[in-house]
This record gives sequence, C-alpha cells and structure tokens, in this order.
Amino acid sequence: MTLACRRDASASADHVAIGPRPDVLDQVRSEEINLAVWERSLHPALDRAIAGLDISALQDIRIVATPDEVPAAIEAAARGVIQGDGLTALTHDIGDLARRFADIMAIGTVEIRLERIVGNACYKYHSDYVSIRLITTYLGLGTEWLGGDELARLDAGAVLDRLVPRRLDRGDVGLFKGRSATSRPIIHRSPPIAGTGAQRLLLVINPPPTDDLVHPA
Repeated sequence: MTLACRRDASASADHVAIGPRPDVLDQVRSEEINLAVWERSLHPALDRAIAGLDISALQDIRIVATPDEVPAAIEAAARGVIQGDGLTALTHDIGDLARRFADIMAIGTVEIRLERIVGNACYKYHSDYVSIRLITTYLGLGTEWLGGDELARLDAGAVLDRLVPRRLDRGDVGLFKGRSATSRPIIHRSPPIAGTGAQRLLLVINPPPTDDLVHPA
C-alpha cells in the first residue's frame, strides 16, 4: 500500500480536499475540511535548483514578515549557505506560498520557518496548537497524515503505532487545520528518518506567533 496521496482515490475522505490546482487550498475554509492538499509537481527549474542545493550548513530560519517582504528576508537569512539560482528559485516559491496563505487566512503578516531536518522531529502522531498551518517539503520525505479510514480505526481503539499513514509527495502543499480551528484537527507526524542518513528541507507557514504552542511538522 502506497503512503503517497497522489492519484489515490481512497485518500479523498470527507475531511480532506485533494486536487491538482492551487484553488483546492481554499476548501480548508469549509468547516468539514481539516486538510487541503494541492498536489503539485515542482516547476522543472525549481526542481533542478533544489536538487542541486547543499543544505548541510543551513541553520533553521524563522522570520515574521509581510508576504511581500518574505523573499528578501529568506534570501538575507540563507545567503552564504544556499547559493545562486537555487536560492532565487526557492525564495520566489516561498514568497508565492506566503501570499497564498495570507490571502486564505485574510492576514497581513506570516511566520515562515525553513528547516533542515535530519532526525525524528515530532515523529509521534499529533495535532497542532494552531488554527491552520501550511506545510511543504522541498527535499526528502513529506509529512504523513491519517485518512478517514485510519481515523475510524483510531476512534475504535486502534494502537497509534499500528496505523498506516498517507504521505504528502515532495512539493505538495498541505493546509493542516489545528486545534485552534476545529474539534477534529488533522492528525499527522514527521516521517521517522533518524539513522537513515536522509535529510529534509521543510517549509512551514503559520499565522503570526501567539501564545499557542508550536510543534514541528
């Protein structure tokens, strides 16, 4: 059984909206939707640029800015670590996602986190203490989440470790609804990669910081 949600009809549970166009993300506004997934293939130029990145020296980047300020802020924070066309392509994409997120959330400022992950960051199933969070993975395995069938098993008393998650493909964009927005937040986790030598380049976009707890994706 594949973990990826792309082209998997069974992944389209009543609480999840999945599609190949960016406007599918708007459906997260619906009360019954707790995860909206834009299945996208990265533009070839961006894909080549990211594949060539050396992120081994990248320190986690965290900024709060308006969407228009995001590309320059990311570039300034990553300059000297991520080089050349790869940085330009990455900052352009992050800026575009920041604008989409801000429009959907009707906010003027966003929090951006760009992280290199090499261990088991938040590998246990959880829901986030936020309203809505955007997650996409540029390098490595995507975030795993539980579909309707597994949520039903969970409600029936299934052991979490025995559940079979679905996974975002690299480049897919997910809007994950958290506890501040619904009583049925999306249950998800980071794919366990400790000891494998794998690494991930993860982008998280949140509303501006509050006193809510923040967990890795």
